[in-house]
Amino acid sequence: MSSWREIRRQIDEGVFENELCIPCKNALADSDLARIGTPAWVNDGLPKDEVENGKPLLYCTLCKHIIRAKEFARRNGRASQVPNARLEWDFDAMNEGIFIHEDNADLDGADGDALQGFPVERCNFTKTIRHQWVDFEIIKRWISDCEGVHGGVCSSHHYKPRGEAASILLIDVQQGCLIRATSELRYFALSYVWGDAKQFLCLKKNFDWLLQPGSLSQCPITQTIKDAFTLVAELEERYLWVDTVCIVQDDPADKMIQINQMATIYNRAIATIIAMSGHSASSGLPGVHPTPRHTSSAVIAPGLRIVQRASLAYAINEYNYGTQEYIYSTRAWTYQERLLSRRCIIFLKEQLFFRCSTHTISEDRYEPDIGDSAGLNSLDGARAWSHTNFSQDARHPSNPEFFRVYEDQIVEYTSKNMGIPADILNAFNGIQTALAEIFGFTFMQGIPIELFHLALLWTPVAAMQRRISDVAFPSWSWAGWVGRVRYNDLITPANISTQRLVDNFETLAVFEPLQKQNPSTELRCRGEIVSLTNFDLKKCKERLNSTYYSALVTSDIYTIHSAHDTQQRCGIIYGSIPPEPTSLSLIQLSRLRRANSMTRFGPMISFWNDGSVREEALHHERFTDGEWCTSTVLLVHKLDNDRFERVGIGQVHSQAWKEAAPQKKTFWLV
Repeated sequence: MSSWREIRRQIDEGVFENELCIPCKNALADSDLARIGTPAWVNDGLPKDEVENGKPLLYCTLCKHIIRAKEFARRNGRASQVPNARLEWDFDAMNEGIFIHEDNADLDGADGDALQGFPVERCNFTKTIRHQWVDFEIIKRWISDCEGVHGGVCSSHHYKPRGEAASILLIDVQQGCLIRATSELRYFALSYVWGDAKQFLCLKKNFDWLLQPGSLSQCPITQTIKDAFTLVAELEERYLWVDTVCIVQDDPADKMIQINQMATIYNRAIATIIAMSGHSASSGLPGVHPTPRHTSSAVIAPGLRIVQRASLAYAINEYNYGTQEYIYSTRAWTYQERLLSRRCIIFLKEQLFFRCSTHTISEDRYEPDIGDSAGLNSLDGARAWSHTNFSQDARHPSNPEFFRVYEDQIVEYTSKNMGIPADILNAFNGIQTALAEIFGFTFMQGIPIELFHLALLWTPVAAMQRRISDVAFPSWSWAGWVGRVRYNDLITPANISTQRLVDNFETLAVFEPLQKQNPSTELRCRGEIVSLTNFDLKKCKERLNSTYYSALVTSDIYTIHSAHDTQQRCGIIYGSIPPEPTSLSLIQLSRLRRANSMTRFGPMISFWNDGSVREEALHHERFTDGEWCTSTVLLVHKLDNDRFERVGIGQVHSQAWKEAAPQKKTFWLV
């Protein structure tokens, strides 16, 4: 039941665009959509003394669409009633439903002219969309408006290849074959999930044949790629880039060339076609013939259906929910492809979305969808933010403010899955290119060299395992592990703020050589090291909660205690400890002026227990709380001689570190 306050507000202020009017809410509560527009619906639930002449006092988007559809049917000599529909989802606001019109019943388009003079006017918030098949004219209009109105914001090519335009292969959808081209040509790109579909691949043995007109029409192309051919042709365009066909898959040299220019390929495409609701390459593009959409919609009026509306923001953040409904959003390669694209034509099973650098718009809305724009392209936002807030001199790659953008990318990217473990850096290559273009970063094993000491301070979100593949990845980089990581356990606004990095963070260990061109996974390091046997280590029995971000910390937590008195806690380690503690050591990386607290210089830890939180200082009271009292340390496992492997990271009080009698040594991290 609606509250008196809500009823009063609707009467006084009207019905908001996204909400339902009181009579429609009551009809939905009674599972009686058929009564909308009937005498039983008029002013149902409203104060009788406010109603005049039995005319409806309130209208919302839902009843406007239904009443107009019934009137259109009546004027065309058809029955104006349909069987009562039962919706399979909770429908209490217009962001949860999409209206669908049958052929010749587009009352928000030309067919609506037949209702001129009807007192219930068309809705200016939502519009109906076609039932089974996409209206290609809408997509053409979206692209044309973006190219013609948005200017350089959406049309600029940010990731330019060195020298001449990038050499690529493209599919000519008119000729049905491959062509040799450059990224200067006008083309579309496809981003989709391979899944378990058997893919036709471009190989050395069939490459020359695929250059022949008509060759692709004879190949067992999967449905998503076929539908992309159809879409490009319907848009009156000609060229398409698809990974399976436009990369010679058994040519390692060509494959690496294409991987290194992913940023160029996707950014220079007119738009990227995104099959977001597909579970495999056989799923097709919903609404592109022969792949229908809206197969489970409910009829709510003559010529009018409704289907549950999916939020684009929800679909993109699938990795947070784990429903597996949008496999696309859980994959590393597709994450990169979406971020690098200037424009995206996004296919959900219910409708289309169009995203560019200026806005996001959907088929069923007249205006851009602000709520679904958030976070869709954080690289665009980062570029605009850096140029708006920082002068040319301040846009130095070692600016700690830029670290937050890198952090956001790593937190999300490491949550993604990939079929081939060795692709961990290949699928990140385009994002690296983008970050290098925006901030001037140079990378070594996924770590920006200019912020190297900060970027080493990642912690696991959950239990992690070493990445096993044909390619070796270092333990000191997140790329060397399988699992999601984050930085906010050790790097918070309290210690890395808008002040200069040097004011908050002092590097101690010296790494060399830090070179982008250096393919080695080994780092030569000089710094202080101490055996873990000089401390007492205890597994944390309680779960910890992040003091800043209200999120549980990994369960792989150990506290470090003074060897002189095991009750005196002096540090913490994030990571899984091997069973041979005698082979473990701590390396001092850096010192923090202030840790994660605004009231203390040393760190606070927060214990979580069934929703209740208990905070306390990490360090025992014997250890003085003061500036620079916290050292960041790397927990390493000795492999042989002076070669060590990272197993964890954490913090130790600087006084306890000195008491443990560290030695200054030169060693290798692998």
